[in-house]
Amino acid sequence: MSFSYGVKETIMQTKYKNSCCRRALFQGVLTSKGYVEEVSKICINLENTDMTDFVGGLIKEFFGQSITVS
Repeated sequence: MSFSYGVKETIMQTKYKNSCCRRALFQGVLTSKGYVEEVSKICINLENTDMTDFVGGLIKEFFGQSITVS
C-alpha cells in the first residue's frame, strides 16, 4: 500500500462529527484536486473510486446535488 493510499483510507474511515470538519476536508480536496470548468460546473480529479464516493457524499450533504462520474 502506498503512503497516499493509506492517508486516503484514514481520511475516509475517520468519523467527522462536526460539519465544519467535513467542510474543511471538502475544501482541501477542492483546492488540491478541483477546478471550475463552467459557471455551474466543478470538476474534481480523483483516481480512487472510494474517495470519489466519499467526496460525492460531502457534495450531496452540503449542496444537495448528486455527482456525475466520468
